[in-house]
Amino acid sequence: MVIFPLILVTHPSVPAKTTQELINLAKAKPKQIFYATPGSGNSAHLAGELLNSMANVQTVHVPYKGQGPAMADLVAGQVQMMFASIPSVLPQVKSGQVNAIAMGSAKRVPSLPDIPTLSESGVPGFEAYSWAGMLAPAKTPKDIVARLNKEIVDILKQKDVADTLNLQGAIPVGDTPDQFAAYVKAEMSKWGAVVKSANIKAD
Repeated sequence: MVIFPLILVTHPSVPAKTTQELINLAKAKPKQIFYATPGSGNSAHLAGELLNSMANVQTVHVPYKGQGPAMADLVAGQVQMMFASIPSVLPQVKSGQVNAIAMGSAKRVPSLPDIPTLSESGVPGFEAYSWAGMLAPAKTPKDIVARLNKEIVDILKQKDVADTLNLQGAIPVGDTPDQFAAYVKAEMSKWGAVVKSANIKAD
């Protein structure tokens, strides 16, 4: 399994340049700071609501029909902020169309070492990722699962693959099916609480 840290970005017109400044701004302007997502119920939406809860702020969710329209309106200044995966927003960060505020990872990402984490910048314990993993039918024989697992882990450890993942900020997590299952179970519990608290409805 591989997890992809989400990155918090803002439009350049937003006066806040750090996480704490953004939190202070949101507290001073409740329900006046809008964050875009590719739709309701996805990882970006959950991250936005987790930030609202952990930072005790009230930013407003604006769902779009896909990443493209959401990013277009952020770049145009129609919304103030957004959580996104690194590959999807890196061109806009490098071009100055958006400002990178903080990473949703537990530690700084090696490919973007100057961008602090939310956890170190005013929201201790904040973590938000999208993830990708290989699933198999529940009745798949254990020896087949073990063989597939070994092949996938070996591929992820190949230098060219590892280098590509590193550039994208991706983090391999767990070497066994049991570790993958435990991660998914923990994520379901964590985000289930966020969904319930924020009354999130999926598209």
